[in-house]
Amino acid sequence: MTRAKAVRPRIFYAEFLSLPHSTSAALALKRPTSGFALVVERYTLSKCFHVGIYPITPQRVYCSSECQREDWKLHKQDCRRSVRIELKQYWPFIALLAECCRLDHRTHPDMALKRTILNDPTQPTTGSDRTYHLVEIGEVIPEQCEGPHPWWWPSAPSQNSREKLWNRIRRERFSVEINLIICISLLKEMYTSFPISSNYINTLKGPESDLVFGHRIRLKYGNCPITDFGFYIGTLEHSRGDRLAYEYEGKMQGMSHEGANPANHSWMYFMTSQGEEIILDFGMYFFNDPHIVTNTADYLSPQFNGYLTSHLPFIAGDLQDSKSHLREPKPRKRTVRYRFSMLLHQEVRKAAEVPYGKGVSMTVVFEMLEGCLGSELLPKHKQLMVDWIESISMLLKDNLIFKRWEKYPSEPVVKLDILPSLGDDATRFTSTEIKFWDENVKRLFEDRCPGQEVTVEEVQQLYLEWKRLPAALRSEHWNWERDKSY
Repeated sequence: MTRAKAVRPRIFYAEFLSLPHSTSAALALKRPTSGFALVVERYTLSKCFHVGIYPITPQRVYCSSECQREDWKLHKQDCRRSVRIELKQYWPFIALLAECCRLDHRTHPDMALKRTILNDPTQPTTGSDRTYHLVEIGEVIPEQCEGPHPWWWPSAPSQNSREKLWNRIRRERFSVEINLIICISLLKEMYTSFPISSNYINTLKGPESDLVFGHRIRLKYGNCPITDFGFYIGTLEHSRGDRLAYEYEGKMQGMSHEGANPANHSWMYFMTSQGEEIILDFGMYFFNDPHIVTNTADYLSPQFNGYLTSHLPFIAGDLQDSKSHLREPKPRKRTVRYRFSMLLHQEVRKAAEVPYGKGVSMTVVFEMLEGCLGSELLPKHKQLMVDWIESISMLLKDNLIFKRWEKYPSEPVVKLDILPSLGDDATRFTSTEIKFWDENVKRLFEDRCPGQEVTVEEVQQLYLEWKRLPAALRSEHWNWERDKSY
């Protein structure tokens, strides 16, 4: 007897997570009593609906496969004239939008970035069982010395470590808020409307032939369309050196507070039509997992190039797919508590289904976030989010209208910004590897690069790039195993 061939079910929008219309709470993922898998409460849709501002441009969501097949005769024309942007090529620009939010001076009004650092936060406090590294903060520094200036952290081991700590603290706050803002902006400008409107075109400059007319723009990953996207809130795996806490001295002596909490971490997800989930996390730099894109200038619009290049030497972010667990160093584990689907979450959709220039409906979204975070949002932070949506939407609209993504590299230049000599930063590597660097760096590079001066950081970066290669390809590169002398 022949065995019937197993057929993989087609992924429909209705199979993704959605909320019942009677509640505004986020969808919770419940852990089962046995096993390790997460059991997801599924809700079925009672009817099909459109996600979009205008009737001719919606993202369609179906309640069943039958409805999708019936609608295909009309819907296939829209799909065939869709422009698909490769997520592998486009994700650095999405991460760049997050960096633009962090450059807002209102995100750090009176924090450690404007006061002197008195201790070495890269070293654990002796005789302490704290789960974080302490940052002792002194008096305010002069405005002309703001930034990774020696006055900011006088006792830093090096300028590189000073810049690293500065970049960590600057990327500390608003993880959940920034993910929500970017998801709403993507839904608003890419998935619910054409990237052009009759009111907006009058303000544009440049040849009309460079604009995108009459085409839907969507994302894809490889050959698979992105059928759903959104963000998670959950807990990030971390060690002691990945967290910071602040303690004030001088006139503010006695004041203290903890830094970003890995229990309230947030990251984006993209679901393909084949059911593969892609993760984009641009909030890891603060937690000592600093994947960075170094070719920043490739993703900047001309009108922003000068300003952002001087303030943004790199873009923090990391894209992970189903094969990322094979790479070195391995991605950190994440435990999900809440999931927000941009296409199926009714309250989130309302924030995007407003014509451009007429504001956004954020009241329900604020209430939803407060319920997830367990704290009330300050009025100034609410206003900050509203301002961010408008500015990020404008940057995204500019990018789509002028098809700037076509000039992006097929894959970004991603590196790890890690200094092996700085306290717990070195826990990402074994003690044997650190000993290898300390004892053999000069000899190895005299043989490999005669007559060239190479820093320890460059050695570390080359080693990491080699370590992340598949085992079959390592032999084609410098044989580090052969050169070990211990």
